[in-house]
Amino acid sequence: MSTDESDSGDTTPDASPPTRLRGLWSLMQRPESTAVTQSAVPVDDGDLSQHESSEELPVPDTESYDSETSPEGRKSLWEVMRSASRPHVEESASPDPATETEPLENTPTEDLVAPVDLDDTTLVYFDNPSLRSHSATRAQPLDLWALGMGLLSLPLSAMAFWPGVVASLPSAMTGFAALAIGYAAWSQSRVTPTIRYRSACGMVTGLMALLLGPFLFAPWGNVVRGRQSVQMTQRHLETLGGGLQAYLAEHGSYPQGGTSITLPTGQKRGGHGWLTHLLPYINHTELYQQISLDIPYDDPVNRPALGTDVVEFYASGGDRRKVAGGFAVSHFAGVGGTIVSAQGEEVPAGIFDHRRPIRSQEVLDGLANTWIVGEVPGGYAPWGDPENYRTVTKGINKDTRGFGNAAGTGALALMADGSVRFFSNQTDIDVLKRLNTRDAGDNR
Repeated sequence: MSTDESDSGDTTPDASPPTRLRGLWSLMQRPESTAVTQSAVPVDDGDLSQHESSEELPVPDTESYDSETSPEGRKSLWEVMRSASRPHVEESASPDPATETEPLENTPTEDLVAPVDLDDTTLVYFDNPSLRSHSATRAQPLDLWALGMGLLSLPLSAMAFWPGVVASLPSAMTGFAALAIGYAAWSQSRVTPTIRYRSACGMVTGLMALLLGPFLFAPWGNVVRGRQSVQMTQRHLETLGGGLQAYLAEHGSYPQGGTSITLPTGQKRGGHGWLTHLLPYINHTELYQQISLDIPYDDPVNRPALGTDVVEFYASGGDRRKVAGGFAVSHFAGVGGTIVSAQGEEVPAGIFDHRRPIRSQEVLDGLANTWIVGEVPGGYAPWGDPENYRTVTKGINKDTRGFGNAAGTGALALMADGSVRFFSNQTDIDVLKRLNTRDAGDNR
């Protein structure tokens, strides 16, 4: 038997046509692709002899591959491969009204999947039916706020240089805000290293501002103000010293410590103090001319003039409130009267006396060694008081009837030669007494 006969013998006229395997290309097509038919092509009788009529062979429709899904909602292999290779989901183009299909009945339209971070400013959400992207506004950049508050609090902390709570309040508020906002940004669940770095910088600068204010700028300001206050007190004492020298040059003696006036009734009253007589020599001539010297300083006629503030009579830190019904005060007192020396003798002190004026020739202990004016710690008297002079009692800042300053650190003293010296609270009382006397011979 020949080969042709054996091959043809396997097929009978009544046998079913052989099953044709689908190729990869046909699997990648849409399940129900629109077929482009073509005319039946004649084939050899040996190949299609068993078919009664020619079949229409489907041709792949390449244009149909651009559609997202099949009409039945099933995806072909080609569409699955395309969707898997896309880097991100883009907004679908507007559907063509001619080819628009009805959405599936059971497809949810409101459910959102978890957000996908594309960058640090935009969050994109996808909804199931149309796979549209939505841009969500990012929350407030807390890390930038923290950094800005921290940087702002640093220069504001320098305001603590000036005294008072108001000067320190802006720095404290911005510093605490930087700490709070920075911690809130740091503790978020999902933050980038850049956000953590800016948050940390904001918290550190805010903490620095909170510490720099009270521990650096405030003490520095106190030191500077203290020096300025001492310099102001020293200038005022030097002004008084210059006035005393001018008075001495014109009158040949220092002004009397205090005068007394005999009223027409025969009653003696206190007249005026040494500071009143010094007014014309410290550029307050007009004020001096408003005072009636033939009546007591506290007479109602003299009250307006004696209630006038004289800046040169003030020391740093002293209370400037008026006393005794409107009289302006002095933070300085003269050295005068008598003092008991180390030998137990009562000797005159300073250059002020209530009985007569003192000449410079009577200052036998030396002008540089004789204390004539000093600061007082409190109990301020009116500057026109005829008894505004005293001596050291127990030491510096040991007694309100003695000498001292408002800060309680010591006292500045004007010497008879016009120099100004500072005595601390630890200065020996015997040294102070020797400096108070003018002719005891203890400084020679």
